[in-house]
Amino acid sequence: MLVADEHEGARKALKDILQNDSRYEVCGEAIDGLEAAEKVRALKPDVAVIDTMDVIQAVREIRATSPSTKIIIVSIYDSAAIAQMAAMIGADAFLTKTQCGLYLNRTVAAVLRGGHAATG
Repeated sequence: MLVADEHEGARKALKDILQNDSRYEVCGEAIDGLEAAEKVRALKPDVAVIDTMDVIQAVREIRATSPSTKIIIVSIYDSAAIAQMAAMIGADAFLTKTQCGLYLNRTVAAVLRGGHAATG
């Protein structure tokens, strides 16, 4: 897994959630979308969990260079518009940060099985 978030505390929280499941290993971190795309190309993670200001560009670059990497967008904002945008740009799933504690590992498992994931 690759975790990308501008905020160190948020990256740590996401990493902790993922690493609480023995099936998952975080292989890298990024502080923005450009670094996330570069690290996905270099590290080839199965999943990238991304919350960055430039998430649209990051998803486009990851899809162009590493189409098999699953992408989960997380956001502090809970809106249908953001969830719709995530689907439109090619993300495999969207979660609010408040949902991550309960649903992140379940969502990772779902997208790795080969589909979009629903939460709740």
